[in-house]
Amino acid sequence: MDINRIKEEIDLNDFIQINTTSRKSEEFKILPQKVIGGKTIHCFLITSEIHLKKILETFDGLVEKFFIDVERKQELNLATLAKKYVKKTNIIYIKTNDLTVESTDILVSNYFKNEIFGKKILIYGYGNIASKVALRLAEKGCNVYITGRNIERIETIIEGLNCILPKYNNTKISRFQNLEIYENTFDALISFVSVDNVITSDYVKLLKNNSISLDGGINNFSDNFISECLKENKYLLRLDVRVASNYLFLSTHKDVKYFFNKVIGRKYLNGLSAVAGGVLGEEGEIVLNNIDNPTQVIGIANGIGGLKDEAEFDQRDKQKVNEAQKWFIN
Repeated sequence: MDINRIKEEIDLNDFIQINTTSRKSEEFKILPQKVIGGKTIHCFLITSEIHLKKILETFDGLVEKFFIDVERKQELNLATLAKKYVKKTNIIYIKTNDLTVESTDILVSNYFKNEIFGKKILIYGYGNIASKVALRLAEKGCNVYITGRNIERIETIIEGLNCILPKYNNTKISRFQNLEIYENTFDALISFVSVDNVITSDYVKLLKNNSISLDGGINNFSDNFISECLKENKYLLRLDVRVASNYLFLSTHKDVKYFFNKVIGRKYLNGLSAVAGGVLGEEGEIVLNNIDNPTQVIGIANGIGGLKDEAEFDQRDKQKVNEAQKWFIN
């Protein structure tokens, strides 16, 4: 494992991201660096506790944060092991599959200039990511078709996803039947499987001229599929999750920190008790829009998750509102 070079270049403001993969053939890899918002993220793909221990102990205390992928793609439990080996650096737990879904959504939506309602999307795969992408696109009004090698599994997934879709959704998720009946049908082809070369040249004829094909599983597209698509000027992409990498920083974003530091909470002042940011108040507590620097009295809590109707205010309630506006607002 050659990580000495990275250790020499590392900065206290840098991050380390550690992922696993469902591909059984993958070995330890140092992945390309990402630079987001001026922060350098050094990325590792690991397959064993030995790899994980080496990375964590090498960089513990040398970087600002460890981003640890907690999705169980393999037997390794990275969340538990990270707590075992990290003593100094802050750990942020992430779900990289969600990052992949966000990236896919952004790339496809951007290609169609966000006009994706009614688009016909073929998804090869029915695993965690493929199913989430299917649901996301169907919710946005796309006609989604799923295909793969296990028809029984596909039908089960589709039934479940359609149950989740909003009641009045105009589009449903369907099973792709066969290659013969869908010629020149699909606006997009998206693949998410851990198998190489499953998208053969037979799929080219299914795609419209202005279609986009996205290789999400990496190396899902066969050489013949790629060459024929390029000859016909069809747009091909290999998934690059950097487009949604800000998703990694969401839990540490300044607006999120502001919410927890300034917006949500309970406060006592001059005999008044107030809540804000979604905290359910006891009966009679003042509800504010912001606990630290409020600009509005929302009302008086009724003690069961709601607000008292102003018509129900007694003299004490009215007095509380007046005092709150004086002490909290001014």
